[in-house]
Amino acid sequence: AGLPGAAGVEGTASTALGCTRVGGALFMGHCFMASNIDGDKDSLPSGCRPYVPKENWGEEDWYKLAQEFNDGAVGEINRGDAGGRCHNHVAVTSFSGGEKASVWVNERTFNFSPTYAGSTCKLYSAERTMAVYACTV
Repeated sequence: AGLPGAAGVEGTASTALGCTRVGGALFMGHCFMASNIDGDKDSLPSGCRPYVPKENWGEEDWYKLAQEFNDGAVGEINRGDAGGRCHNHVAVTSFSGGEKASVWVNERTFNFSPTYAGSTCKLYSAERTMAVYACTV
């Protein structure tokens, strides 16, 4: 064997690696982080520089994303008016715990409405509400 060659050009860190380093979860090419909220206001996770992905995700995608940040199975969506499909926060989604989750989704990311009869457009709906953010890493 000969002498070792020169080192190659150093590349950029992958999104997956950067996301893992800040405690996030990579989902469909975006790094997500979550925080528990106690009112109808954004509460950014430490180290998160939020943005709202422009996607066309459906309800099945929402369940998969929510599962990334839920301790157990994600309950059925409560189709009442709590939450809704809106754009009044920088979160991508929020959901309450329990058998029937009240859900808020950002209309720039999701193409479905989690409510049937109107919506409150409130991020916070009940105790144990989790807000999920897309974060630049």
